[in-house]
Amino acid sequence: MYMMGMYILPEGVHSAFDKELARFFWHAGDGRPKYHMVKWADICLPKDRGGLGIRASHRMNVALMLRWVWRILQADGGLWLQLIKAKYLRGGPLLACSLANGLQSWKSIQSIKNDISLGLLVSVGNGSGTQFWLDPWLDGEPLRLRFPRLFAICDDPTILVSASALEDG
Repeated sequence: MYMMGMYILPEGVHSAFDKELARFFWHAGDGRPKYHMVKWADICLPKDRGGLGIRASHRMNVALMLRWVWRILQADGGLWLQLIKAKYLRGGPLLACSLANGLQSWKSIQSIKNDISLGLLVSVGNGSGTQFWLDPWLDGEPLRLRFPRLFAICDDPTILVSASALEDG
């Protein structure tokens, strides 16, 4: 479980882990397989949706990694956050960072970058802390995803909402 909080594990590890969990439910006490009355995907559903609430290992792995992403976004981290900002972010925001090489944990964070914005909603306020293209400030979706062709030709992908607003009264 600790390793799942530090790295995105290979798919083969997730398959083996889920296979052992399934074996617990689908094998008799003497080791013989039993008839599968329910699909594994149904067992993994939340209890309120008819499942047993067992979490698939890949989903759990991503959730544990997103905890680190949340701490980066909230600037809650002390020395390790200062190191991440200096080495990888270099003054830019996490969602705009394209540096994909480095520590394995950083590569894992970069690999779940698309999952980051799924549950993120940004309050614009005066716009000085909200990025026009990268933050999900309009209907919970970043404008770079809604208008990819415009994003591809923009001059500054990290421009703030406050800097992009027209001042014509």
